[in-house]
Amino acid sequence: MKTLSKTLRVLTLASVGGFAVLTAQAQDFTVVGNDAQKDLGLTLYSSGSAVVQETRGLTLEAGRNTFSLIDLSEQMSNNTLTLSLGENGSAGIGAVVFPQKMLTANALLAAHLGQEITWLFPSRAGVENRRQARVVSLNGGLILEIDGRVEVNPPGRPVYNAIPSDLAVTRSIEVPVTVAEAGPADLTMRYLTGGLSWQADYIGTLNEAETEMLLQGFATVTNASAKTYDNAAVTLLAGDVNRVEPPRRPKAQLRSAVAAMSVAEDAVAPVAQARIGDFHRYDLRDRSTIEGNTQVRIALMQDATVPVTKIYQLPEDFSISRRPAAGEKVTQNPVIKLSLSNDADSGLGVPLPAGTMRFFGGTGSTSVLIGEDRINHVAEGQDFQVTLGRAFDISAERKQTAYTRLGNRGDYDASFEVTLENSRDEPVTVEVFDSMQGNWQILEESQEHEMRNAFSPVWSVEIPAKGKSVLTYRVNARF
Repeated sequence: MKTLSKTLRVLTLASVGGFAVLTAQAQDFTVVGNDAQKDLGLTLYSSGSAVVQETRGLTLEAGRNTFSLIDLSEQMSNNTLTLSLGENGSAGIGAVVFPQKMLTANALLAAHLGQEITWLFPSRAGVENRRQARVVSLNGGLILEIDGRVEVNPPGRPVYNAIPSDLAVTRSIEVPVTVAEAGPADLTMRYLTGGLSWQADYIGTLNEAETEMLLQGFATVTNASAKTYDNAAVTLLAGDVNRVEPPRRPKAQLRSAVAAMSVAEDAVAPVAQARIGDFHRYDLRDRSTIEGNTQVRIALMQDATVPVTKIYQLPEDFSISRRPAAGEKVTQNPVIKLSLSNDADSGLGVPLPAGTMRFFGGTGSTSVLIGEDRINHVAEGQDFQVTLGRAFDISAERKQTAYTRLGNRGDYDASFEVTLENSRDEPVTVEVFDSMQGNWQILEESQEHEMRNAFSPVWSVEIPAKGKSVLTYRVNARF
C-alpha cells in the first residue's frame, strides 16, 4: 500500500438552506494495489463474464480512512460491486466513488482541448517534422490550429509532455472506511466483469473400424482484457445462467495459447467436478495466473475410450412430400452420425459441458479431420448423437410417384419411392425419415416403419454391398 499526499475529491452530503446537497472535499488517500492481495477467486462463464472475489489487506487508522483500490478489471460492472470488511461486513464503509476518466488516446486528446501539444508530421524522407498545435475540437474528428491554419484530421501523431493527473492508468474505486480502533483489516471485493470466458471442446480419435474412440476434453480459458489475474483459484461454471443484460464480448489481440497436455485414463485430471444447484462447476486443482490478452488450455477430464455406433440417416425432404410433385426427383446423401452413451459402462459417466467435438481418423503418419459438431450440455447417463458430415459412397433418390388431392381442405393421398445405392464393399443400414402433418396414416409400405415421434416415421433400410434397395410407401393425410 502507498499513502499519497495527492488530494482526492470525496463526495459527502451536506445541508444547505434546508436541502441535502453533494459537496466535494479534498482528502489524502491510500493507494491499495495488487501488492496487498491476500486471496483471489475467479468464476468464469462461457457467456463471456466472470465473478471476481478478491481480498486485500488494509492498515486502518482510528477514524476516517480513504482508500483508492487500483488494478481492478477495466470491464468491472459497477452495479454488481459488494464490499465487506472482515467480520464487520459492510459496517463502516461509506459511499464508493467510481472514477470515470481512464487513460486512453482519446482521453488524452480531450484533456488537452484548448491547449497546445506537439504534432509530428510524417515526411517522405522518413524524418518526422515537429510542429506546435492547439487542439480546437474533437467533434466529428480531430481539429487542430497550426500556424494560424485549421487542420482537420491531419496526418501524423501527437506527443504530450505529461499524463494529466486526473486520468487513471488502471481501473480503480475510492472507498471511505471509518473505524473506532486502528489496526489491520481484510477488505473483500466481489463484482462481475467482462473480458473473461471459457469454452469446452473435445477431441475424438476413432479406431480404424470406427467402433470406438479415444475422447479427450479440454477447457480454453480466454482473458480478452489487459488485466493479469495473479495466483487465482479458478472455477469454470457450466450451465445456462439467466442474465438481464448480455455480457460484453470485447475483441482483443490474444497471445498464443498455452496448451495443456492431455490426461491419461489412470491419471488425475487438473480439475475437480462438482454440482452447485442446477449447474456444474469445475475447480482447477492448482491456483493459476491468467495473464492479460492470453488463452490457456486445460485438460477438463481424463482420457476415455468410448464405444461408438455409426448411423446413416436420410432426413425428410419437404419439397416433394406435401404438394403435387409426381415424377420429380430429389437426390440426397445420408448424414453420418455417431451415437454415444455418457455412462460409466461406456467409459464416461461425467457431465459434459456444451462445446465443440472434433473427430479425427486415419492411419499411419497422417490424421484426417472427419467431422465436427457442437453438443449441448450432456448429463451423466444421457445418450447423444453428433454429426460428422454426409456419406460419399451412399446416395438416395426420392420421388413422388402419385398424388391425389382429397376435397378442399388440403387432404391428400400420396405415394413415394426411395432408391438407395451403396458403393461400399460392405452392407450398410440407412434410417430413412419422413415428416407428416395433420391426421396421417401409412396405408401401404414395402417394409415396416417405427416411430421416433408423433409425426416422424422411420424406416431402417439395409443396402447390400455394391448394391441398392428400394423403399416404397403410401400416405393418407387429413386436416
